[in-house]
Amino acid sequence: MEAKSAKPAVPMATEVAISIAIPAGGTLDLSYWDVWYVLLATDRFEGDLNRLALELRELRQGSFASDAAKRKLSHLRDLQQRLARAGIGVSDILAALPPDLARVERRRAYGRIAKHNQRSYELSEAMRTLPLERFCEIARRGLWAPFPVSPQPYYDHLRAEFNWRRCHGEDASWALARKLDAAVAAAKELEDKGTFAEALAALRATLTVTIELVEMADDSFGCIGQSFKEAFNRYLAFPRQNAGIPPQGFLTDLLELLVFEDYGFTDGCTDGFFASLPSEEGDFCLAYLRGRIPALLAWDLDYQAEAALTLIGQIAAEQKRFDSFEALAREMGTREWQPIIRLADAAVRARNRNLADRVFQAALAANDGIHTDFLANKHAQLLQNKWNPDPRK
Repeated sequence: MEAKSAKPAVPMATEVAISIAIPAGGTLDLSYWDVWYVLLATDRFEGDLNRLALELRELRQGSFASDAAKRKLSHLRDLQQRLARAGIGVSDILAALPPDLARVERRRAYGRIAKHNQRSYELSEAMRTLPLERFCEIARRGLWAPFPVSPQPYYDHLRAEFNWRRCHGEDASWALARKLDAAVAAAKELEDKGTFAEALAALRATLTVTIELVEMADDSFGCIGQSFKEAFNRYLAFPRQNAGIPPQGFLTDLLELLVFEDYGFTDGCTDGFFASLPSEEGDFCLAYLRGRIPALLAWDLDYQAEAALTLIGQIAAEQKRFDSFEALAREMGTREWQPIIRLADAAVRARNRNLADRVFQAALAANDGIHTDFLANKHAQLLQNKWNPDPRK
């Protein structure tokens, strides 16, 4: 009796399906995940990966399969960027696919992407670590190279003070806050001794530990948030020129932290900070944030891109970059009310009510947000010479 031939093993999603020569030389390896995206986009969206991305963006908003959709979207964005760097399009991949492979994998593409039939052991790296997680890690402690004294040892020392194996209830938050306050006091002692670089590093480390800590603690009493604000206010007011940190290094790290701090800890703390910067540092901040917005949107980090745009508006207002107000208001629309009020108020304080009027007109023309009625009322208040930036009045 003849032995049955072994059934070919089904390749894993992360295995290399094909390798394609790229125009610049060399080859680009594409996994089965990559091939599935190409086939699905071809069958359903005429090869347009962006249209497939829009479908995944909608799915990630709902509770059903939202986690799977986020992971699938993350891999798709990673694929798009790899293809862009290699100078390869969907048509190039289709031309390189053997017909038999395309026929077999087309069936799997629907099951693994359209139906969200994912298996944890077959997740790609882009699926395992989502864009927000990667960017947050960079913002929290990935930009410390320019610091003359690295915050890393201070971070490690302070982090060891806490138990990270369990969550902390609200009653425990007071004790946690006391440890954070002690770290801020220790940084102040370093500053008093004239060891400015060490003091700056200690303060910066405290900010990151506090953000990580609040993710595991119930801060209903707000004491951890208050500890953060104390540390952050000292950090902003720190005589950083004495620490020897390059301005661009300090500002890059700060801006990323502001964009990705999502607990409201920094709200209001930076008011007036950018007004104190020299114009060249203001130029750097504006250019840096403007360059970050496309990168954030490319990874579907819409909320963070909006935060970056809001920061641009704050910097423009505090640095009195009046020539940019109208265009910024048009770009911001009525999605958020605070940045529009900030721009209008800066114009009024400069005795330029005509500019404030144009700011409101530009924002209201977009009519693309939930704050249209509120901003229209504040605009009417301005026209009636009853201007008050306070939203409660």
